[in-house]
Amino acid sequence: MKKVSDIVAIFLKENGIKHVFGIIGSANSHIFDSIKNLGFTEIINVHHEQVAVMAMGAYYRASGNLSASLITAGGGAANSILIFELGNRKLVAGQEDLIIEVAKNFKK
Repeated sequence: MKKVSDIVAIFLKENGIKHVFGIIGSANSHIFDSIKNLGFTEIINVHHEQVAVMAMGAYYRASGNLSASLITAGGGAANSILIFELGNRKLVAGQEDLIIEVAKNFKK
């Protein structure tokens, strides 16, 4: 039986998304498991939701390839939304440049 998380993993593969950035939580643990079991997309674990979102954007700017961020529910979702607003106002200056340098290592 296919789970919704399996469909998410297949969607990532069908769209050529090879890297996702995320932090595991109770609301997304099945997605992490399905991605790992499918074996196409690499999960890059981070320590904060805001980093996952910044890394996703930096990866695109550095490589031109799409990626995704996997965020859990609750406070994790709120943390990830906040970074869009802060990033647009450049209140997180400096952190994004570092993530872009790291993301360049994924460019093939």
